[in-house]
Amino acid sequence: MGAMSRVRATSEDGGGSPSAKEDSSRAGFPGGAVRKGGLPLALVIARYFAYAFASVGLLAVVVFALFSVLAGSGAVYLASYADENVAGAVEALESGELEPADLPSCYRWAVFDGAGAVLAADMDEANRDEAWAAVREGSSVVGSSGLLGDVRKQATAVLPSGDVCALQFDYVPDFTSKALRDALPDPQALLLGLFAGLFVVAMALIATRAARVISAKMRPLTEAAAHIERQDLDFAVGSTNVREMNEVLAAMERMRGALEESLHARWAADEARRRQVAALAHDLKTPLAIARWNADLLSEGPLDADQEACARELSDGIARMDDYVRLLVEASQTGTAGAAMADVDVAELAAEVERQVRQLCEARGLALDFSCPLDGTLWVDRVQLTRAVANLVDNAAEHAPTGTRVAVRFSEVGGAVRIAVEDEGPGFSAGALEHGKERFYTGSADRNAASGHFGLGLSIVDDVAAAHGGTFELSNGEAGGARCVIEVPRKRSPS
Repeated sequence: MGAMSRVRATSEDGGGSPSAKEDSSRAGFPGGAVRKGGLPLALVIARYFAYAFASVGLLAVVVFALFSVLAGSGAVYLASYADENVAGAVEALESGELEPADLPSCYRWAVFDGAGAVLAADMDEANRDEAWAAVREGSSVVGSSGLLGDVRKQATAVLPSGDVCALQFDYVPDFTSKALRDALPDPQALLLGLFAGLFVVAMALIATRAARVISAKMRPLTEAAAHIERQDLDFAVGSTNVREMNEVLAAMERMRGALEESLHARWAADEARRRQVAALAHDLKTPLAIARWNADLLSEGPLDADQEACARELSDGIARMDDYVRLLVEASQTGTAGAAMADVDVAELAAEVERQVRQLCEARGLALDFSCPLDGTLWVDRVQLTRAVANLVDNAAEHAPTGTRVAVRFSEVGGAVRIAVEDEGPGFSAGALEHGKERFYTGSADRNAASGHFGLGLSIVDDVAAAHGGTFELSNGEAGGARCVIEVPRKRSPS
């Protein structure tokens, strides 16, 4: 159960209503205070920024070490290798000591005849026109390439055959294997991609770790909020090592204490009202017994037909009042009266409802507009549902002007029976629409709240609808007047 049950048990045990401070002490907080102090939240967050910066540095070291291993093993040319050795390569080509096909893999080359036709090449077709233009212009820079826009240079060698060989190279590392050079991006781009991938993984791990740690630090906060949402206030508000969260937890501890005190006060008021209702119901037994005795005595005398009908209605009314008193006593003791559910013929139920509510309307000079086009059965407590509709009509009759109309209509909506009661009175106020179903609510002046009512009628109807697995709604009609709707399922709810 929630806090209300524990509060009630405390009071009934004779220990009185514990204060918020006592509850806090019981929960393990000296003086009712949550732990204060701790690390600033900014420092907790800064720690993960430090992890991120450290991971960047570590990854940079790892990538540089990997490149050093590749370069030291001879698998990769350094970025400066082609530029530093291009003069020797040109000299070897021009002397015939080296064929273009034997050039190191850091060079891309093309051999042109005097007219610019390509005789042989180791470079992309897109770069050959660029290379021939640089040969004609005598340029040593032909453009840029690579991920970072590295400069692409060119050197020209006149072969012994008279043909021209253009050598292009980038100022970036390159694989010593021509197969790797042609199949993969340059080592610099690969290592940068590796760095980026490892960086993403590292950031994901750091973010996951940060989320888990922060979630763990916030757990006392979420647990306290969940307890308060359930009104389960007999719990210990935890603490963390984060200053700002401890401040929030301290505020929640104060809220918990205030709510518990409020629940104590609400329970005390409800208990007083229950005792008042029980006493009122008990006091009604004596005048009802006298009325029943007089009704029985009256029916034994010589009566004409009209008098016999009046005597019967009087006896029926007293019997119903006796049932209501019994249910009122039961509701005051247990919070709700038990429902005796059974399959009830809808037409017979409607006929009984019409008989009772017509008497109420005629007694107050109102016209009754009653309709029930339904047949079949309904799984309900006949007495309770009839009493609920009669309560609604009685409430409507009290507030509808004499000579107006009260409508009671049965209809079916999606496997449920809907019973609507409408009047032509002033309707419900905004406060009554919001709180009218609450027990003991009598705050609506336009619905005669000060006329001696105890605010039980609509709450009893709501209890009856809930006991049947249905709903009860209040509203105002489009043309004015109050509208009350009970909706209950036809079939028994699965157990």
